[in-house]
Amino acid sequence: AEQRGVTLRRVPAARPMKARAVTTAVDQALDVLIDNALKYGATSVTVSVRPADGDRIAVHVVDDGPGLSEEQRKQATERFWRAPTSQNTIGTGLGLPIVAVLVETSGGTLDLRPAEPTGLEAVLFFPADG
Repeated sequence: AEQRGVTLRRVPAARPMKARAVTTAVDQALDVLIDNALKYGATSVTVSVRPADGDRIAVHVVDDGPGLSEEQRKQATERFWRAPTSQNTIGTGLGLPIVAVLVETSGGTLDLRPAEPTGLEAVLFFPADG
């Protein structure tokens, strides 16, 4: 992020929280999401963790890049799918599908939302541990 002049922020949680996740799932998911934001033109990325509904913890990764349309967000976790505007960008179309599998294997879900005013908000919901 620093090399590309992108602002990377971490918003600390109000209190310590533990999530149940497959070993390295959170690290790998964050790596993919931040890398995608950098690759597709974001100038800032914010990562935060907060309690979610039920007994879950939500990890939010929000960028100000071009984002994805509603239809594109529905397709983004399909293997090898690439947005029409990213066909000439290096990648395989496996990043978000891998994130989805890591989160689902951990007993959670991945939600892709539009960020305001532009960008993408990826929310990783993990079961709380304790």
